[in-house]
Amino acid sequence: MDSIVERLRDLVIDPETPPEAVRLVLLHGPWVLLSSLAANSQTPAQVLEALLETGPEGRRWEMFRIAVGNPNIQVPTLEKLSWDRRDHLRCLVAECPRTPVAILERFLLDDSEAVRAHMARNDKVPPHVLERLRHDSAGWVRDHAQKAWQGRVDLTPPY
Repeated sequence: MDSIVERLRDLVIDPETPPEAVRLVLLHGPWVLLSSLAANSQTPAQVLEALLETGPEGRRWEMFRIAVGNPNIQVPTLEKLSWDRRDHLRCLVAECPRTPVAILERFLLDDSEAVRAHMARNDKVPPHVLERLRHDSAGWVRDHAQKAWQGRVDLTPPY
């Protein structure tokens, strides 16, 4: 089975493979292949985007979680996910180190406390955003932000 999965993965990431063949593999491929593609740093951005659109329904959240962690995830994909109505998907975007500051700043106004709390877990959140999270209306968001603030040596006052 592993050699079949490896061959299919190589086929999908090969730029010479016709888009229709890639789409068919993404629609009907086994989970082990799809999750492997989502995690593979050689998977092109357009394949990641297609995985997020065609991934298996019962495992969509897991697919999003894996793909958002891929270094090839593109800003337009993160932007699109940042507007999703499902809190748990916005939480993934909030934690992603490649999420642009503009999206993180917009998340400061997100109705979901979970999204704001997950932002505090993002090591790339700029100090001004983290400072605002430290004064959030929700106590647990403030707690997450305070822990993140204390964990950053560069943010602590020099006294």
